[in-house]
Amino acid sequence: MSPGSSPPPVHRRPRRSHARLRRGTVDDLDLLLEHRHRMFQDMGGRTEKDIREHDVRYRRWVVPRMRQRKLIAVVAISPEGAAEASGCMWFRETHPVPASQDRECPYILSVYTEPEHRGKGLATAIVRSLKEIARKRGYTQVRLNASDAGMGVYSRIGFERTTEMRCYLTAKLRKRNKAAHALL
Repeated sequence: MSPGSSPPPVHRRPRRSHARLRRGTVDDLDLLLEHRHRMFQDMGGRTEKDIREHDVRYRRWVVPRMRQRKLIAVVAISPEGAAEASGCMWFRETHPVPASQDRECPYILSVYTEPEHRGKGLATAIVRSLKEIARKRGYTQVRLNASDAGMGVYSRIGFERTTEMRCYLTAKLRKRNKAAHALL
């Protein structure tokens, strides 16, 4: 399948759960935003005000990417129709690298499982589904940033730590990051 085409809908059942996976749409935007908001709350290190301000910017950013199919979502739905977990994958432009013809790199983000449904394999199933979509589209790799809580999930399904680094360019962000890591 070519990088611009759309894969078939996802309808797999994760292990230890009766939820089914389905492709998310713009109609799921409120759910995806709520899950991302709660993901940042759970990770700590950010004020509620900062997260709420981010929610507005993220909504403006995500809608056009979903409509252009540059960002896709997978949602785990219970037999009763309730969303138990979700995750997204953004097909972001990348620079050329040796041994790869990819002009985009799939980037998994915003994976979140409702607390009462954790430990049932939902995040694993969502990430595996997103990886499979990327593979079927012909990509050679998938990337993500892992929270401490997600590190084990990602490691078990083939993700490796890299040497990527970051540097905050403002004192405010350096201080916030230092405070967040002190809580861990």
